[in-house]
Amino acid sequence: MKSSTRMLYMGLISGMVLMLPGCLKIHPQVERHSSGRGYERASTPSSTYYTTQRDGVFRYEELIRWKSSQYQIDYYLMLALVQAESSGNPNAISSSNCRGLTQLKLSTARQYDRSLSYADLHNPEINIEIASRHMVRLRRLVREYFPNASLMERVALIAASWNAGWSRVRKNGTVPNIEETQRFVQRVAYYYKSYRWGN
Repeated sequence: MKSSTRMLYMGLISGMVLMLPGCLKIHPQVERHSSGRGYERASTPSSTYYTTQRDGVFRYEELIRWKSSQYQIDYYLMLALVQAESSGNPNAISSSNCRGLTQLKLSTARQYDRSLSYADLHNPEINIEIASRHMVRLRRLVREYFPNASLMERVALIAASWNAGWSRVRKNGTVPNIEETQRFVQRVAYYYKSYRWGN
């Protein structure tokens, strides 16, 4: 990747979505890409990205970079959210029936596309597309209601909104005192700092 493009991605700051942790680890079927570049193309007919042979969220890093650039959201935050939610497993289903890489609720996804089904949420491209739109919305709300928040405070607020819902975050004026949400925010912050700064 050219250094100018890398700097663009490193400069992107934003985030948002809805998810729940703790799911299986199953990878979709893939077919070998003929270019020999060490990439594989997802078997979903509509896919226009390539999956790497790396583990976890980095299997979908090209897709996440693409959507982060398209929607001008924080690439590292989306990576952290996917890792915290599903460990990069597109077939993950939570006890709350949240689905896919970012553990979207169908009701949340249908705010952006009424035609979506549960099966659609397991399609990585669709899931990250909807999650990216949702992150744009959460970023705007966090910036509007918490204009003086630092970068890591915004990361925490977006992660909390993703897990517990924006209404709870707005009502509390901070990360809600919910054990699951607190743990989720800590995980997202850990992955974010690790991916962005290597610590």
